Amino acid sequence: MFLFAAAARITPLTATVSAAVLTQFAASYPEFSSPFVVLALFALTAVLASRLPISQAGLLGLILWYLAQTELADGVWLPDAPLTAAILGAQMLAAGAAGWALRRSAKRRQAESERLQRRIEEERERAVLALHGSVAASLTSVVLRSESLAMSGDHQVAQAAQLIAADARRSMQEVRDLIRFMRGDDSPLTQHPTPNGSVLDAFTALTEDLRGHGFTVVESGLSSEVLRNAELEPVSQVCRELATNILKYGDPACPVIVAALRGDHGVTVAVQNSIAARQRDTHMTTGIGLRETRDLVASHGGTLTWNTEGGTWRYELTLP
Repeated sequence: MFLFAAAARITPLTATVSAAVLTQFAASYPEFSSPFVVLALFALTAVLASRLPISQAGLLGLILWYLAQTELADGVWLPDAPLTAAILGAQMLAAGAAGWALRRSAKRRQAESERLQRRIEEERERAVLALHGSVAASLTSVVLRSESLAMSGDHQVAQAAQLIAADARRSMQEVRDLIRFMRGDDSPLTQHPTPNGSVLDAFTALTEDLRGHGFTVVESGLSSEVLRNAELEPVSQVCRELATNILKYGDPACPVIVAALRGDHGVTVAVQNSIAARQRDTHMTTGIGLRETRDLVASHGGTLTWNTEGGTWRYELTLP
């Protein structure tokens, strides 16, 4: 009978019919009767009240109560013990009330969960609108102003303005990717994932960025022959971190060396710069740091190391 109470969570009507048949069988053959039959009726009544509308659960419970008090096969159509019938009815009613309370509690939790999910969706959409309406608009303004400044006629100013515009475009693309990610898995970001970053393109952009800030850069091996097919998804973050450190702590009077080498165990790109006597008056930051950048590279199968020697910083990025 307890199995029928468990089955009622899946098929309430079938479990009720089966329980009714067994109840009548136990009534007709007292040797098979047991107190567990009554306890199972309470459990089944509670499950019915928790799974079905109150009218259906009440009707099925009334049928079970009636069959538990009669022996239809022997012609006993009415309960012969009114007090016992009343006590059994009260107990089944209490079991049904407990099941109904569980049903109400489950519905309330579901409603609260749905309400919370709606609030999360609303807050996420508000954040997306804020990113799109504020950050993206500001970056667009930076791009337009930088491009206008690049037409001023001054070569150095134009070069710096173009670098600012390029950084703003890259940041704007990252904002768009973030917006797609926040809007769900069916966004264009997941349908067209961003390919791995080209190491050659990233370090070429790094050298141009440093030159735009007045550094002399000596290149070696930055070519498609050496860096062919060399890709690393977070390579742009790596180069931004290196550029930030060089601009903050490097000596513009000394050249920055960027060298790439292909060996038997992969590709190594080394960047070396001299340390200035004092930090430049700049507040640039990438917000992650070298250690976090190293961990990011390691998570994609590469290694990033750095060391100081004789007043110089040396960074090495190795890819298998």
